[in-house]
Amino acid sequence: MNHENLISTFVKKFQEHNDLEAKVKKRSLYHFSPLNSFLVRLQVTQANKDYNKTEDHLKALQSVGQIIGEVLKKTGENKCKVSLISV
Repeated sequence: MNHENLISTFVKKFQEHNDLEAKVKKRSLYHFSPLNSFLVRLQVTQANKDYNKTEDHLKALQSVGQIIGEVLKKTGENKCKVSLISV
């Protein structure tokens, strides 16, 4: 997965999480069946899990990017150009 896909997935999950949370708050103002409440809370729980997973993937991608940046910085500009050309 590339950086742009991870960010778009993160944003989508974040929006889903906010939408579900708003739905729970809105429904809590009105009387609704315990089954509906349970199902909505399951959706919120799943959205939280997906959000956290996406956030972890984004953090991992950032860490890998930092490591690659440090390695490229240590190799120097000339060595980096030569190795990229030969690949």
